[in-house]
Amino acid sequence: GDSQLFPSKMLKVAMDGGSLVDFCRGCSPEDVLSVVQGMVAVHPLAPTGWNLLGLLIDAGGNPLLGFACLVVARRLCEIRDLPMGAISVNIESMIAYHRSVGLMHTEQAVEDLGGVLSVELLEQALRGPSGRPLLSMSRLLDLRDALIGPLLYS
Repeated sequence: GDSQLFPSKMLKVAMDGGSLVDFCRGCSPEDVLSVVQGMVAVHPLAPTGWNLLGLLIDAGGNPLLGFACLVVARRLCEIRDLPMGAISVNIESMIAYHRSVGLMHTEQAVEDLGGVLSVELLEQALRGPSGRPLLSMSRLLDLRDALIGPLLYS
């Protein structure tokens, strides 16, 4: 559940400073996470949702899963031929920051866990407050299939 995604108070401090999310000032980190997970579950092919989800999960203390969400966002941009803009910057910044604090995971570490094509990884990123997956297994498999190759739908 959310307690696993937010083991530290780093996100709460960032939100209190008003610098992380403008759309939910005063919300608890868990509420913000739930809102963004819901946005991603409704529009799982939208890279911007995965980008924000990755930043939140990373700031909440799960850097590998947060990074994986950014890789999903990048992959969605690649297969839909969308500009990556902030997503590329966020990936580069996250890698640099993690290395500076001694976390050496990179895309290889994500691949070692099954990569962004891992249904388990996608499901973990989209677990609701109750611990239940927000997407059915068939929708998770559809998402995984969309990440594998060119989208035939938008």
